[in-house]
Amino acid sequence: MKGRMVLAAALVAAVALAVVGVVGAGAKGSAKQSKALFAVMNGKKEVSAEGDKRAGDLNGQGSFSAIFDGNELCYGITVKNIEDPVAAHEAKTPRLAMLIDAALAQLRAQGADVALVLMADLPRMRAADLSPVLAALDTHDLVLVPDHRGEHTNALALRLGPVADSFRTAFGSNRSLALHASRGRALGLRVCVQESPRLALDLDLPADLDLLAGLHHD
Repeated sequence: MKGRMVLAAALVAAVALAVVGVVGAGAKGSAKQSKALFAVMNGKKEVSAEGDKRAGDLNGQGSFSAIFDGNELCYGITVKNIEDPVAAHEAKTPRLAMLIDAALAQLRAQGADVALVLMADLPRMRAADLSPVLAALDTHDLVLVPDHRGEHTNALALRLGPVADSFRTAFGSNRSLALHASRGRALGLRVCVQESPRLALDLDLPADLDLLAGLHHD
């Protein structure tokens, strides 16, 4: 198990460095570039926010075109066989999720087999708390540790196999735990939600500080 813990520490450091690298690379002179995008939309391939496949009108078709000009976005959408369309919306990925996804992609490029993502506000975390999380990857592809409210994801361990390359995180979402689980299952990943008392406590609200103060520190 000692070897696994060294691996975990190395992976955590690699994720942190990867995020910093992505931020730095994206900051150079890209604001004034103009880019054009075009996509063909198919209702059969639509995935809901919960990760459910075939969520759209199965015979629906459409196209999306957009031009990025500096900081401005101009886009158009055409659709066919969509019953009672009421709105077009832009799905925004939380910035934290985008950064972590970029870091995971960099880890894959470096040949890593496993990644461990930890939130930075876990005051009760101990190194020993990570052992069962990593051990669960022996029989699962995705291991999720919820916060004490059962809504957010405080730790995520992922086996970086070919199928998991399509997995996108939901960190920054108000219900990241449910989104991570549903997205993983939609890809056919073996998902495990693992409770961990010390990893569960994160400091998001003033009440969390009161909760921490009332606990016996071990």
